[in-house]
Amino acid sequence: MNTAIAIFYQFLRGIYVRAVQIAVSAKFNARGANIASTAKIVIQPNCQCTFEQSVNVGHGALIVVSTGITANGNAENGKLHVGTGTSINEYANIRASGSTVSIGKNCLIAQHVSIIGSGHGIEIGAPIILQKQSRKSGVTVGNDVWIGCNSVLLPGVCIEDGAVIGAGSVVTSKVSENEIWAGVPARRIGKRRCSESLAQSAG
Repeated sequence: MNTAIAIFYQFLRGIYVRAVQIAVSAKFNARGANIASTAKIVIQPNCQCTFEQSVNVGHGALIVVSTGITANGNAENGKLHVGTGTSINEYANIRASGSTVSIGKNCLIAQHVSIIGSGHGIEIGAPIILQKQSRKSGVTVGNDVWIGCNSVLLPGVCIEDGAVIGAGSVVTSKVSENEIWAGVPARRIGKRRCSESLAQSAG
């Protein structure tokens, strides 16, 4: 009997969670975003999540904006901002726990990219899962940035306008404007150049 009750409870909980997700997606879609019905967006109370016009969130993407305990012991509410025209593709994973994640305009966040706003402390003496956040927190992505599939942006990273991150990279430091980075850990491998054909068509 207890097993039947547990199964029924899980069934009801699944319906509730799905209803919440539909409501969240509908709210953002009404504001001009395009959220796939299979994307999951979790926003804890007092946290902020802002999508500007024409933001796309693809199938299976997971976005979590939550409260976390910072390294100094204070509770901090997460914040996420995504600029106009940015595309967050299938199965991307964005976590703003007790931190601020800001993604600019017209960015391309490819499949399976992870953007992690904060991490746990790793000192010996307490389980890692119970420790406060590490001192590095927040991620900033500028405008017109392309982040290749399966890449990871770690806490404290800033990627400036026009940068390109190669597929499968792990970014641990600042990436300057229009630079191309790749690798584990990612390093600078080049810089974007002007195309004469594009310049002529724009002119």
